[in-house]
Amino acid sequence: MISFRSQAQIVTVGNTFSPDTLYAIVGDTVTFSLGPTHNVCGVSQSAWIANNTSVIFFGLQIGLGQTGFFVPTNAQTYYY
Repeated sequence: MISFRSQAQIVTVGNTFSPDTLYAIVGDTVTFSLGPTHNVCGVSQSAWIANNTSVIFFGLQIGLGQTGFFVPTNAQTYYY
């Protein structure tokens, strides 16, 4: 099996993320390009289910209208 790092981009469309689900491997670079009224922050599964974005869980936080990136360090599900 050959493993390689790749890049993916998530953008905002209105009040949603596109794509809404992304499969990445450890070491991939995931870029978030956000619209002027949208931000992104990493949350726990329970906060995501409750639609609670006030609890930052794994250090992903990108402000309104900004572009930033995230590199997964563990093989797990990340909620944002």
